[in-house]
Amino acid sequence: KAISGPFLMEHGLAQAKRFGAEFIEREISDVKHNEDGTFTATDAERASYTAKAIIICSGLGFKPSGIKNEQSLIGKGISFCVTCDGFFFKGKKVVVIGNTNFAAEEALQLLTYSPDVTILSHGKDFSFSEKMKEGINARAIKLQKTVRITEFAGSAKLEKLKFADGTELACDGAFIALGIASASDFANKLGIARTGPQNAFIVADPRTGETNVKGVYAAGDCTGGNAQAAKSSGEGCNAAISV
Repeated sequence: KAISGPFLMEHGLAQAKRFGAEFIEREISDVKHNEDGTFTATDAERASYTAKAIIICSGLGFKPSGIKNEQSLIGKGISFCVTCDGFFFKGKKVVVIGNTNFAAEEALQLLTYSPDVTILSHGKDFSFSEKMKEGINARAIKLQKTVRITEFAGSAKLEKLKFADGTELACDGAFIALGIASASDFANKLGIARTGPQNAFIVADPRTGETNVKGVYAAGDCTGGNAQAAKSSGEGCNAAISV
């Protein structure tokens, strides 16, 4: 008989709890590497967790927008990571494309570099947690419910966005933050080496799960290879023992 993924996860979680593991079902929107070598993860309720090690097992999740000219303008005004590229937009007019807690977290970080930050909904309704809403309102980040963005326009660099209703918006930079934070997003923030198509996979030692960043491990589909529950479980075991 086949064993389903949900069945395996449910029983694995029960086993972990039986041995004292704490389980918190929250969306992680940011991870930072601290000067003392520890890590701080922040969730959608703005609660933070500090750890000596992190295992990334968030599956695949590279989320290109599919907007026209996206690929040709990456690094020329379009970015997927505020931690990596926010500095280059100091004092500039920037937008965050997204409608979830991840987009809100990126926008809050952007305020470190620029006071002119707007979140564009890209054809959907905004869906923020109450804590994220409080953070957005307290910092006066602009929210703009828009129709779908159809094109990034600019020759040498990004100059404006074009929308499905024919309107346009001039800006200096656009940070794409669609869906929830993924393995790719965490890798960007922490400086983890990646490989594969669109750098979607984290490079990890297949025996230990270790990445190039001390204290960070990866397991499962985010490391590439065969997308099988048995493989992911084994890699998770290796990473946990290594930690």
